[in-house]
Amino acid sequence: MIQKGIVSEISDLDILVEPLRGEPGEGSHGCGSGGCDSCANNAKTRLVKVGNPGKLEVKRGNLVKFEVPTGLALLGALRLLVLPPALFAAFYFSLGGIAGIAGGIAAAAAVVLLNILLRKKTSEREKPVLLEVL
Repeated sequence: MIQKGIVSEISDLDILVEPLRGEPGEGSHGCGSGGCDSCANNAKTRLVKVGNPGKLEVKRGNLVKFEVPTGLALLGALRLLVLPPALFAAFYFSLGGIAGIAGGIAAAAAVVLLNILLRKKTSEREKPVLLEVL
């Protein structure tokens, strides 16, 4: 998924980019109503760590285009939306009764906690990549 953003900070290894919101057709939408989660969260600043393998010259405040690997988005959805309910169901049906419910809740909670702990540990191939300076 290709997005645009503004460079917020630059370090030796990564560039922190604040994604632009409200650009139809590029990973977001522009309804502007404030009624949906996307528009309601516009006040929150979200920074994305972006790699710069092409060694493009960037300065703070530059408008840039970067790519978030599709695999990263799919992996995140799998970890958050599929794995916890699947583990809950597996424990519930294998143990049954109260033990199954308790085991399922514990397994789903462990997966969510693991996701939180591993959130910042992405490999280089999963990291968003800077494509160009606009």
